Amino acid sequence: MDQVPLEAADEAAEESTIATEDSSVATEAASEATEENPVAHDTAATKVTVSASTTLDADLIRQGEDLFSEEQYFRAAEALSKVSDRSLLESKHEFILQLASQGQAMMQELLTPNPEDSGWKKQGESHGHRDTMIHYKVHDDNSLLCRIETPIESSLLLPLVSVLNESDLYETWMPSWRFPRLGVKKSAMLAEMGRGHQVVQVVIQMPFPFCDRECIQHAFAVDSIDQDNAIVIKIKNLDTGKHFEDAVDIPEADKGVKRIDFEAGMLIRACPPDHHLLENSKGEYPAGEKLLLLTLVQQVDAHVSGIPLSLVNFFTRTVLGQFWGSLLQVAEGVRDGKRPLHKKAIEGKTELYGWIDDRIKIMFDKIDKA
Repeated sequence: MDQVPLEAADEAAEESTIATEDSSVATEAASEATEENPVAHDTAATKVTVSASTTLDADLIRQGEDLFSEEQYFRAAEALSKVSDRSLLESKHEFILQLASQGQAMMQELLTPNPEDSGWKKQGESHGHRDTMIHYKVHDDNSLLCRIETPIESSLLLPLVSVLNESDLYETWMPSWRFPRLGVKKSAMLAEMGRGHQVVQVVIQMPFPFCDRECIQHAFAVDSIDQDNAIVIKIKNLDTGKHFEDAVDIPEADKGVKRIDFEAGMLIRACPPDHHLLENSKGEYPAGEKLLLLTLVQQVDAHVSGIPLSLVNFFTRTVLGQFWGSLLQVAEGVRDGKRPLHKKAIEGKTELYGWIDDRIKIMFDKIDKA
């Protein structure tokens, strides 16, 4: 093996020593600089903190979006509300917060155990084929809100949701009359933005001298089973213009058609075994089948002039109750196989109807384990 000359070895050792000394001096200088300028150190720490905060915000936003896609609006809003840098929130996130707020307000209204304690007046109750109780409330502007509550067997839920959801089948079950001319003239799905989240157009043919009425309904369902063991559905009419980041554009109503204002909500939850309606029931529910309690509120302003307020109130408080009973009978027909088009829709849309079925089972499992 070749040997390194002694002079070269000495030179290499000397250079190594110098390099080590230089490194040591540099380290000491850096240390002194930190001691002399602690702001530099604090700035670095702040950058690390800001970076961690930004990462946390990004995680919360991603979590909120994921929960929203699963119809868990309340949990999504909870995640988004924790975002520290509000400038990171986009219009779609503000939209989620808005829908969650509307859903929570509706659920609180529907969860009232004793409606009379919060301004509702009892219209009456019936115990025939179905047990139903109706309340109403008059607002300061004389508009009237109707509240309907009824227990159903759990096997009736999917058929009922299909009757409400399948807008293209409205004409197959909604009542109509040739004289006077009255009934569904048109029904169409304008947009579908997820499970239970849609925009529907309904046009009602009115008798002379009234022009036809149209309602553009925005409906969404909130899965709150994890928090409240309930599913809440909110429906509200949309005005002319662009909505949902321009995804839906509502044109002006056609000539000879007047838009109506409509707002409604429905709460789906397990029926308390000691519910007043069950205590006074004259009917028989299927043995061994779990019961759901449906609570519905709705307010309609058809913008009809020249009609006495007493008649409008009668329609809201009485006719709507009868319509609800007819709706449940249609759902029974779906369940019993008498409406194959609805049955086909249920079987073909497992993403919606299968999800509802699974979530209701989870709700009852939670109750059984409690």
